[in-house]
Amino acid sequence: MNFLKKIFNAELKEHIIAFKDDFHYSFMIWWKYFKDTWPLYTILIVIFMGAVYFAEPAPPKEINFASGVKGGSYEKLVLKYKEYLAQYDVKVNIIPTSGPLTNLELISGDAKTLAKFLPLVQPKNQRVDVALTQAGLATQVKNLDQILYLGSIDYEPIIFMVRRNLVQDITSNEIKSFIQLNVATGELGTGTQAQIARLMALDDAGSINSNIRAMTDEQAVNALLADEIDGMVLVDGVESNNMQKATLSDQIEILNFPRAQAYRRRLPYLQVLTIPIGSLHLSKNIPSKDLEILSTTTALIARVDTHPAIQYLLARASTDIAGKASFFADSRQFPKFFDPNIPHSEIAREYYLKGSPYLQRFLPFWLAEIIDRLVFIILPFSALAYPILLALPNYRKKRLTRKIWANYERLKQLETEITDHFDQNKIDEYLQRLDNIEVEAVNVKISGSLGGDYFKHRQHIQFVRSLIHRMAM
Repeated sequence: MNFLKKIFNAELKEHIIAFKDDFHYSFMIWWKYFKDTWPLYTILIVIFMGAVYFAEPAPPKEINFASGVKGGSYEKLVLKYKEYLAQYDVKVNIIPTSGPLTNLELISGDAKTLAKFLPLVQPKNQRVDVALTQAGLATQVKNLDQILYLGSIDYEPIIFMVRRNLVQDITSNEIKSFIQLNVATGELGTGTQAQIARLMALDDAGSINSNIRAMTDEQAVNALLADEIDGMVLVDGVESNNMQKATLSDQIEILNFPRAQAYRRRLPYLQVLTIPIGSLHLSKNIPSKDLEILSTTTALIARVDTHPAIQYLLARASTDIAGKASFFADSRQFPKFFDPNIPHSEIAREYYLKGSPYLQRFLPFWLAEIIDRLVFIILPFSALAYPILLALPNYRKKRLTRKIWANYERLKQLETEITDHFDQNKIDEYLQRLDNIEVEAVNVKISGSLGGDYFKHRQHIQFVRSLIHRMAM
């Protein structure tokens, strides 16, 4: 047993020594190589740092998402996005706002709106990155070039409702006759009022005036049910609490829009939807006939400098969240681009057309994103680094060769002087000059591949030295 132990210890010691010597030898070779070629390595490092600097940074781990009024349909949608993006380690901070018009102003960078809502934003990211708005409102704000449209994700029906005993007062000029009543059209500055103002302008019905009441949707529904107002406009989904509460009342009726297609031709972002007979309540047969109504869409928007990976995730989330069938939409009808006024996200458009990028289909999001960014670093770096790497061996060889040949010039001058103009009185001077040349030769640090040139040079020095001694005799 002791014998085997001694053999084992001896072999282990031998392996360790061999490994140490091999490592030291390899390290010294590479260290000498680096010392000879460090200028080219410095250029490579500068190129690499430049590629990293100009490459796309890593996607943020946290974004601020403007929703809308608390408890509204926008907030419910944003909660779905928050849950979806959490799967990819992206935290979503929900920023409550007064509605879609405010959201557009926040994304476009409106100073007054930002000053009002920035205190709600997390300190780490003093900006609003993503928001929901209504298609068609973009012309209400400045700096449209600061906004990206990632597509519409749902319909937002524009529902006109009046008390049933006043339906006969609505003429074929629906909008104009509607606003003659005591009606509510949302709070001041909201998307609802902006949409109504456009429809009124088409009907030559004037502008929003004191005749129209400014209320929240919930206040308007309660006032309509209490007979305090004659009608209201609600821009919301048919499944919303306010919509259900209003339409299930026997005293309230949804207006039909026979000229809906005419409005759509004038405002292309609008859509014409049909509420089928009995679809809101079968037993009560609400509505009692098919109704044509106007609708805008819920648009997902982001800042123009939103990271491409975040745009991709939002597009992917929109497909999974909004791609399901709903009351008005068929399966896979959304997301879709409806609003021509906002610059479209090419990343979102490409995803809707082609699906996930190749790497995202097989790798986790974070890994595919790292590889994608590395490709954009490595490709330009490789294109510039390849000729430099090819030049490294020749660069080193030429650099060392130049040192040897610099000595050769001095040696040749000395040989020529001795051969043509030998002076006995200068023998000590000749030898001193030759010694200096030899010292320079000895100090040239060469690699193994140049050993032949080095020793030939030393031989030639000795040749000149022997020449001096022969001439002196």
